[in-house]
Amino acid sequence: MDYRVSFKKSEERERVLRHHLSLLREDVSWCSNAADAILLCHARFAYLMAQRIDDASRSWLKGLKYGSDTTRLANDINKASRALSQHITQMQGNLSMFVSALEKLEVRKKRSTARRILGWLKYLFNALASIFALGSFVSPFLHSVAPGLSMIAPAASTLWKAAAAFCGTASEIREGKESESIDSVLLFLKETVPREAQTAQKSLARFDEALVVMGLEARMKTGRRVVLRGPDLAIVAEEWRKVAKQYQSMLPDEEEEDVNK
Repeated sequence: MDYRVSFKKSEERERVLRHHLSLLREDVSWCSNAADAILLCHARFAYLMAQRIDDASRSWLKGLKYGSDTTRLANDINKASRALSQHITQMQGNLSMFVSALEKLEVRKKRSTARRILGWLKYLFNALASIFALGSFVSPFLHSVAPGLSMIAPAASTLWKAAAAFCGTASEIREGKESESIDSVLLFLKETVPREAQTAQKSLARFDEALVVMGLEARMKTGRRVVLRGPDLAIVAEEWRKVAKQYQSMLPDEEEEDVNK
């Protein structure tokens, strides 16, 4: 009788764990959509800058023309960023409940269950890794439009690195080492994921280069002329195109078609 009660309790706890995992998968999907929306804006902005610099290079005064597209893209990024922040907060709440359910299941004592759960988590971490890797943006040099502004250096997400390392380890669990793997999972879920999720969200929300251009556009709106100086403008425009293509390559196929719209 005690065995049956214990089995039913264990079965119920595993069902609760699967439920929280399904919620986390939904969170990841929503985060992915918001991250793609942000990336699409960055790609469009890069193509826009390439075109505007090309136009300026063909003009006699080498001046930028006023336009409102940058402000529109910045607003779109703010909107997608708020959505991403909301879903990350929701994901952190569901993650906390998942960790609690995982601890109650006492999977350290059950090797087969531990292996099954590690398999579920590998899928989740791969999905998370692909999203937060987008936090590593590379922006072109802006010296020609904003002297003194240096390139924003790419910084690979710690979460992406940690998730990739974990997935590699989880796929090669040795007999009798499941308990150690679960301990590392719990630590990873409690500390690394929440911290790096916030870091990646802030990185994705940054649009520093657009803020600089918006400042220039505000000056142009009052009638002041902004002249491009420095290196060959064709080279600068090509740098923007390269960045746009890099962003575009990270987008799902259906989003790539919308980049130039």
